[in-house]
Amino acid sequence: VSSNNKDIARLPDGTGPWVISNGAGSKSQESLCTSNDALFVLTKTASSAIVGIGSGNPFTWTITVKNGGTEGILENVTVSDTLPANMFLSACPAGATCGGGAGAYTSFSINVGTLKPIGSTPNAATISATAYVTVAGTYTNTAQSIADELAPGYTQASGTVSTLSPPSGFNAFE
Repeated sequence: VSSNNKDIARLPDGTGPWVISNGAGSKSQESLCTSNDALFVLTKTASSAIVGIGSGNPFTWTITVKNGGTEGILENVTVSDTLPANMFLSACPAGATCGGGAGAYTSFSINVGTLKPIGSTPNAATISATAYVTVAGTYTNTAQSIADELAPGYTQASGTVSTLSPPSGFNAFE
């Protein structure tokens, strides 16, 4: 890590795992940092890659944001998520501000505060959000996070779920 810069984790193919980058590749960012060696890491996973349709078939998105550095502090860390069409949250995550209606929220934003370096607490924050889809398909949902030390933007992570398709020739009304 070079002085006064921090490396931002990046998602090289738009769907794969985050890796540490030097800020030189496509989809990577190098951001000025107030102290050396803060590393912003954001992950997003679904409790199941295959989900049912309707509010009676919920699944959980787990979003984790952490400071993977050994010295620098990330302050005023905010995580936000706008769901794709036909995906809803059945409840607003604790401490979050949500958009949309009760039982069918379409977005949320939550400030998780300060994240300290590895070995200090708090080092990470985890947000769980219970979701469901209303139409068959494959959905990619991207969460974003920002911190005061990021200049000029945010970092993001995506998760993908697909609905379970009924067997060929299946008719629920027979």
